[in-house]
Amino acid sequence: MQRQYIHTQELSKLWASFKASRDENSEDGTSSTATDDDNDAFGDAMMLLEAQGEVYTHNELVFLRPQFITDLIAPLVDHSLKVDDDKLKEIGCFLRNVIRNTEPNANKI
Repeated sequence: MQRQYIHTQELSKLWASFKASRDENSEDGTSSTATDDDNDAFGDAMMLLEAQGEVYTHNELVFLRPQFITDLIAPLVDHSLKVDDDKLKEIGCFLRNVIRNTEPNANKI
């Protein structure tokens, strides 16, 4: 299953690693660490991607597929829901399935 979200710190580390490996493989053989300009460009790119709806960020999470969070929240905010046991069980089952399919250690739920 595709990864649905990533922590911002992990994403920043992946960017730095990507940048370092790209610099090591450059034709001129120069190697550099990520500069402030690189980090600014990364931040600007993330803001643009969020503005375009390509990613969604909340606190320390970057949702790589915004539809995932929409699918997760939609049943909980549906104003037409009538509170009955069957609907609550259905929502609970849905949430457990989402957690099991996205978290590697979530089988305990």
